[in-house]
Amino acid sequence: MSLSGDGHTVEKAVIQGNGGRGVAINGNANQLSNLHAKSNGGAGVAVNGNGNTVTLLRVESNEGGGVSLVGIGNAVARTIATSNRGDGLAIQGASTTVDRNRTTRNGEAGLKLHGTEHTVTLNIAGFNTGTGLTMAGTTGSRIDRNRGENNRGFGITDNSAGTGTSGTANTYTGNLCGRGNGAGASSPAGLCR
Repeated sequence: MSLSGDGHTVEKAVIQGNGGRGVAINGNANQLSNLHAKSNGGAGVAVNGNGNTVTLLRVESNEGGGVSLVGIGNAVARTIATSNRGDGLAIQGASTTVDRNRTTRNGEAGLKLHGTEHTVTLNIAGFNTGTGLTMAGTTGSRIDRNRGENNRGFGITDNSAGTGTSGTANTYTGNLCGRGNGAGASSPAGLCR
């Protein structure tokens, strides 16, 4: 399914077995909810644009990543991304709200963020091949009360530098990742307990 433009609502659909991406949206202020994207040849859901909202999706067993969001002021909430070959959730841009998602058993990171001023709260990333939560060049973001446990990599990683938590450019509060991660709790140390 591919849509271009602004203000679309896509809900209560099953998108399965496409040769490429399951759902591709290009535009602003679109809403996706209650979708099941499964066993597609590319990413399960790819959204490019600003002010888009993605909620209550189940994205599983896709050949690419689970959900990709690129833009400013987007939101993804209460979405399950599991058993995808790439990252469970991949966020790029600025000011994205990432809330109460669950990413498990993905081939790379559970949740990977690029960009600035994201708000990342109450997400669970477990049993992923890579790190649970990866902040890759992310700055000015708040990472609060997330869980990254039982991943093959770290629970949380952050490659930024600044005056935030543990010398990163971001603020971390109340995150848990002290259990079962193959590479350890966090890099740098001190991002979680």
